[in-house]
Order: sequence, then structure tokens, then C-alpha cells
Amino acid sequence: MKFVARLQMNNHMENVGNNLFQWPPARAACSGRVLQNLPAASFRSSTPIIGENLSRFVCKNNGVLYENQLLQIGLKSEFRQNLGRMYAFYGNKTSTQFVNFSASVLNVHTKASDPVIDGGAQLQQVLNIECLSDFVDTPVLNINFRYGGSMQNISVRLPITLNKFFQPTEITSQEFFQRWKQLSAPQQEVQKIFKAKHSMDTEITKAKIIGFEQRCLDGVDPNPSNLVAGVHKKG
Repeated sequence: MKFVARLQMNNHMENVGNNLFQWPPARAACSGRVLQNLPAASFRSSTPIIGENLSRFVCKNNGVLYENQLLQIGLKSEFRQNLGRMYAFYGNKTSTQFVNFSASVLNVHTKASDPVIDGGAQLQQVLNIECLSDFVDTPVLNINFRYGGSMQNISVRLPITLNKFFQPTEITSQEFFQRWKQLSAPQQEVQKIFKAKHSMDTEITKAKIIGFEQRCLDGVDPNPSNLVAGVHKKG
């Protein structure tokens, strides 16, 4: 996987009570370093990587990525063409300070000027992303801080997946089937038949396709039970 990432961490902290993720983002930030053209697989962490919530973000951009008894990590993201911006919110759920707090992606470390998160407060980090080529692996966010005298280490996968850089595309029935017939190489066409876990609801399925950053194309297939989508990827 190749992409350009510029990390920025905001050192503004504010007591936000119990509902940490609802705190609105502050815009001011201090710059981190720039990382270019580095494969995600070249970095390894000794801490187990958490990725069970990754699927929740395939069709959405906002939500809680990780939470335990100490820390809540919320994300708000936006993508356009081959560019993306992700806001990460680190919320201290306890009444005790987190000290020596740091966060890194692909070994690029950024710290607030005063790396302390007070009890009930939140810190914001901004990640700018550019997709340069197709990729499979997702980058890993590594978090370290000291709480109550012991060091805490958390590694969690960030939901930066290839579909985030798709552009929904409107094409006619004639254009669709013309392009379909041009797919002559075996790797250009994939078919998978599987048993659905739930009853198939057309509107819910359409919503999932749209959430996957594709455009549902009505009237392309003469069979109304078949859903057709158009997408273009830059980068």
C-alpha cells in the first residue's frame, strides 16, 4: 500500500463530561512530519493489533473506533477523489490524567506541546491522506500513555479502505454493457455466490451500495431484481 500521510495533532483540551465523542472538533493544529510512499507492511508493532470494529466503517465515516475502561477513540472522516481527512478524538474516560501521551501512524510520531490529557478531557489529531495506488492493508494507529504509574500501549487499525477513494459514476445502460464486454482478462471479472444471513431488502441493499461509495444505476439491467452500480477510482 502506498499513500502520503501528514499528521497534525491539536493540543487544545477541554473538559467534555461523559459523552466524549460528541465534543465538536477544534480547527487549530500544530504540524507534524510528512511521510511519503511507505508500505504499511514495513512497520510492525509488538502490541496486538485491534481490528474488530473495522467493518463498521466500511459504509460510514464517523463513529467510535475503540473503547475500553480508560480511553475512547472517535473518528470523523471525509474523502474526495484520492484525498481524505480524518479527525481522531482521544477521550480520557477517567478522573486521572494521561501523561506522556503520543500517537503514531506508520512510525510518524506527533505529540502535543504538553502531552497530557486531563480526566474527562479530549485531544484531537488530524490525519491527511492521499491515495497513490491500490492497496489492501490498512494503516495501524499506535497509542502510548502513562496512567496511574503504568504504561498503556494500544494498536488499532484505521478504517482507511480502498472504497473511501471511489467516486460514484453515472453511466447509461449502453455504456455499461459496452464496458462490460471489454472485460476480457480473467482477473477483470469476479463472481461470488453466497447464502444471505438475512432477508434481502432492496432498499437496504441499495443503501449499502451507496455507503460503499458507488452509484446505483436504475434501468441498466432489464431484471429489476439485479442491482447495478457505477464507480470510478482516482489515485
